[in-house]
Amino acid sequence: MRRVRDWWAAIPEAERVWLVEAERLADRCGGGGGYNMPDGYGDCPMCSSPSPGGLCNLCLEQHAYIIAKADAAMKEIHANRTA
Repeated sequence: MRRVRDWWAAIPEAERVWLVEAERLADRCGGGGGYNMPDGYGDCPMCSSPSPGGLCNLCLEQHAYIIAKADAAMKEIHANRTA
């Protein structure tokens, strides 16, 4: 779904900040193995948990939850406008 003003308004400010930061950091990081990390693993840019490059599973779930929440709100807004 397109991220228009109403889409962003459907989620609280703290979640908007988290989402923007997570996407910004995930785009930059790679799976560079750390000191005691297996090859292909690195730290999650949001919580520093081990992950195979990018966000860890917990942060990926949070990311998907926020997007689904905003998408559902947009569908409701669209349904109310067409009704």
